[in-house]
Amino acid sequence: MLKKTFSQGGAMFHKFVFALLLCMVFATGLSAGARPLFGTPLADDPLQARIYRLDNGLTVAFSVNRETPNIRGCIAFRVGSGDDPADKTGLAHYLEHLLFKGSEKLGTTDYRAEWPLLEQIEKLYDRREASRDPDERQELYREIDRLSAQAGQYTVQNEFVQAINEMGGSGLNAYTSLDRTVYFNSLPANQLEKFIRLQFDRFRSPVFRGFHTELETVFEEFNLYQDRPGARFSQLMLSTLFPDHPYGRPVIGLPKDLKNPSPRRVMEFYRRYYVPGNMIIVLAGDFDPDSALRLIEETFGTLPAGEVPESGLPPLEPLRGESVHTLITPEHEMCRAVWRLDRPGLRELDLLELSARILSNGSAGLFDQNLTIPQKVADAAAGAGGKPGVYGMLIVNAVPNRGDSPEQALKLLDAEIEKLKRGDFPDWLLPAIGDHAEFDLARSLRDNEFRADRLLDSYLDRIDWPDAANEPARRKSITKAEIMEFARKHLTGDRIVLYRKNGPLSPGEKLPKPPLTPLKTAKGHSEFFREISRMKVAEIRPEFPDLEHGIRRDELCVEAGLPFEGELVRVRRRADFEWIPNTRNDYFQLRYVFPVGSRHNRLWQLAGGYSAVAGTETRSAEALKLELYRLAGSVSVSSGPEETVVTINGLARNLPAIAGIAEELLTRPAVNDEALQRMVSRILLARKSQKENPNAVLADGLLPYVRYGREYLEKSNLSSEELNKVRPAEVASLLRELKSYPVRIQYYGPELPELKRTVGELLPLPLPEKRPPLPFVPEEKKIETPAVYLVHIPNVSQLHLLYLTSGRRYNPDDVGTRFLFNSYYGSGMASVTFRKLRESNSLAYGCYSYYGTPDDPAGNHYFVTYLSTQADKLPDAMKAVESMGFPVDLAAIGNSRDTLLKSQAAERWLDERLFSLADNYRKLGLPQNYREETYRQLQDASVFDLLEFYRQEIEDKPRALLVVGDADTIDRKALERFGPVKQLSADDVFPR
Repeated sequence: MLKKTFSQGGAMFHKFVFALLLCMVFATGLSAGARPLFGTPLADDPLQARIYRLDNGLTVAFSVNRETPNIRGCIAFRVGSGDDPADKTGLAHYLEHLLFKGSEKLGTTDYRAEWPLLEQIEKLYDRREASRDPDERQELYREIDRLSAQAGQYTVQNEFVQAINEMGGSGLNAYTSLDRTVYFNSLPANQLEKFIRLQFDRFRSPVFRGFHTELETVFEEFNLYQDRPGARFSQLMLSTLFPDHPYGRPVIGLPKDLKNPSPRRVMEFYRRYYVPGNMIIVLAGDFDPDSALRLIEETFGTLPAGEVPESGLPPLEPLRGESVHTLITPEHEMCRAVWRLDRPGLRELDLLELSARILSNGSAGLFDQNLTIPQKVADAAAGAGGKPGVYGMLIVNAVPNRGDSPEQALKLLDAEIEKLKRGDFPDWLLPAIGDHAEFDLARSLRDNEFRADRLLDSYLDRIDWPDAANEPARRKSITKAEIMEFARKHLTGDRIVLYRKNGPLSPGEKLPKPPLTPLKTAKGHSEFFREISRMKVAEIRPEFPDLEHGIRRDELCVEAGLPFEGELVRVRRRADFEWIPNTRNDYFQLRYVFPVGSRHNRLWQLAGGYSAVAGTETRSAEALKLELYRLAGSVSVSSGPEETVVTINGLARNLPAIAGIAEELLTRPAVNDEALQRMVSRILLARKSQKENPNAVLADGLLPYVRYGREYLEKSNLSSEELNKVRPAEVASLLRELKSYPVRIQYYGPELPELKRTVGELLPLPLPEKRPPLPFVPEEKKIETPAVYLVHIPNVSQLHLLYLTSGRRYNPDDVGTRFLFNSYYGSGMASVTFRKLRESNSLAYGCYSYYGTPDDPAGNHYFVTYLSTQADKLPDAMKAVESMGFPVDLAAIGNSRDTLLKSQAAERWLDERLFSLADNYRKLGLPQNYREETYRQLQDASVFDLLEFYRQEIEDKPRALLVVGDADTIDRKALERFGPVKQLSADDVFPR
């Protein structure tokens, strides 16, 4: 039901009243309408949270972090798909989509003219919902489509998104789950008032314009999930874990309800659940909490309290016995077992979480030590979750090795569960898990998103903040005896077991494409958008990364006497040493970067994985992982095309011991044939799964195939036959010789006495130094004529389309124009691509365009446009992409520039992130002030620069069309009109 409310005059009177109230607020310090729950931070609270409740019931939570001039803003509600009416599922999720469509003041050029049309559309939906006559329903839909096209002339497309972008906001999104709906984004610290006033308008008077086009987007999302075995497996878990319960239904809704939508029912849902007493506003970052509270009270505090809805969830029926279910899918096989707790307390949820970490923590868990590291399974993991007073769950998964069955893998998991019950794990493990949790917490505090999520979880899960803040200490009080008793009591035969087994994916239920008239929307902006944009804010001056002074540079020198023609010759070896001090805590990261990788020798693709599972001449891989976990450290070896990096991190007080393990791995790796064979088996299993995943086929297979050709695949990867012939001594030899190559050493951590000498002694560098062999350099194939490359994957409802244009050789000089082009044309919900393909035509759930930059200066730029769509929309989708051109919208271009400039002004490159930036600049041959140059170019880039860039780099250039999907459902004539079609198999675009 739509509200007809129009603003009247009296602007001067309202300004006077506002000024008077402002004086009163500043005089009293704290608004009388805000009751502090925890107005003074708790002494031992690492977030130093302040929490208030306004008179209308709204909860406000703050965590101040002055590290960067940014804020994470979240608005959340205690409502999710579990609250959907049984006869109209999907309302919570669809409402989340519609709350991006604007309000009575935003998203429209004339709400007075728009409102009667929207009211007629709502009444037509009511009639259609009640009708059982297919012909009448179709006729009513045609009338809805006609009126929607009329209403569209007043719609300012995605104006809410543009308003967030105008203030330099980023990461704008939302999600709906079983019991919560959360809206979030980040913003520069000086934009807080704009953000609050914009969000207040959003939730005070939403308008559900574009209802039927957004519904078609949800159809696309539903169809997308049908093609994802992982999503179907997760839904199978929920439906069997919560049988005959709202939590067992798909969050997106059931097909029968998605086909029969009702704007009136969505508005009723909004009015019932989106009330202040069911709502929290969370801010984390750089702001003044007193000022922020006054602003929130002035706006959101005026919302009527409403009635806080009671939970209508029925009680959960206990699980009785073991319930077994199977999903047939082409992806790798796996097993999953799930135990459910009903109405658990906080202590029980803590016991669930600790049980999961004892089973699996990546290094020292029972699954890690006994299954994953010795490679008895390809993978195994455990996780826990839940909500106090409602439910808890423990989930265990395993992927069997090739030739083993999911049932065998489950038996191995169950054997480890029995060890948990018996307490067959080291006494030190439980305290170590607590130490790791505290250490991870300390490192995460610099992240505003982490802070905001902690506050959100406390409110949404109804955990009092003192209990939430005290989580580490609370869990440290749990004993081994409690874990054993808990496991014996709850991890019984009352559970669900899920198997994923190989076979063709059964076609999921597909929502059909309805007829839809593309929307022609209004140009320009609403007055409210302009009002928000004109608000004065304090300037944030950009602080560009200081690579010259932010990274300290020195040189390590190794000198030794080497025999030469009967004499000792003094030889000196140098290594570049870069370091950044960590003044926050005891964390360190030490990286050894060697200029050798898989383009020099394809065996380097195996080196990192082998070092993790082979062990050394004196210790097994399990023993090494166990020791590293005790030391709160890690060691990894990773190889890319032209570099291999040894990364050592942990607590600085344990640096010598952790580095000693790294030294052992590199100088004395075991020759372990069994470990290598099992690792190769896992690689081949992963390759098989890749070939069945449409996204992987497109991004990892077909795209490099088209850009570089079949020869590239063969020269860049070991074939299955070659993998099976590799001997462990070959890989061990690579690791032993690694330190002989030139090296760049990077250290981030606390200052240590004689740091340079200490680091130099950790991994002694042998002499003489070796030079790496010449690398294989792939040659990019330029697209000269239009052509279609089609990979057939049966029984999928979505097509994945990617248009590819070859670009020029790497050019760093027009970076500002490229950044602005990508922002305006292809990136985000306000882009030309998103508005054209999704908002106006409802042709895709996911779509984007971008002009890409190569990884090295010898490579070429490239341009892509991607979308996923239903097979029956292929001709329309191709027509829409190919007719996009370059529409000039001066306001939108200015908005894109504002987004980039404001976000970059608030950007701060801190700590170890400087290394990655410096490495990238070094690789591409860029000057150290390149970030500053980018900012300057953005300021100067004009619409004429964009048009010239588009004409030179994209317009009229030949394109290849890459398509992945079910070839049997494709309109092949539409493809042939584009160019000759080359049909391939997944085997053709991956290594043999």
